[in-house]
Amino acid sequence: MVHSSMKAMGTKRTPEEIIGDIEAVIGKESTLLMPALTYENGTVFDSEKSEPCVGLMAKTFWRMPNVFRSINPTYSVCAGQACAYPHSGTRYGRHSRWRAFAVYASAML
Repeated sequence: MVHSSMKAMGTKRTPEEIIGDIEAVIGKESTLLMPALTYENGTVFDSEKSEPCVGLMAKTFWRMPNVFRSINPTYSVCAGQACAYPHSGTRYGRHSRWRAFAVYASAML
């Protein structure tokens, strides 16, 4: 799981480049997760339309091909690569992004 700040990184690289680098390092067998929280929107949550409010990298990742977002309105997470699949209709449990983080060998960056 990557929760980051482009500003704090102090890089001129684009979010797409950084995400590509992370995916290259973790490999295709791994799953990249990023939080996609929406607590500042003040609107009804829609996993396909509500823009994440936790930074440019999360906003960029959310819009990338083959990235799926959980349907949890308060703790939404996006997943890409190996364990990425459309949401199952559950916020928690067997098919949630949080379970994927807990079950597989995971690391927080």
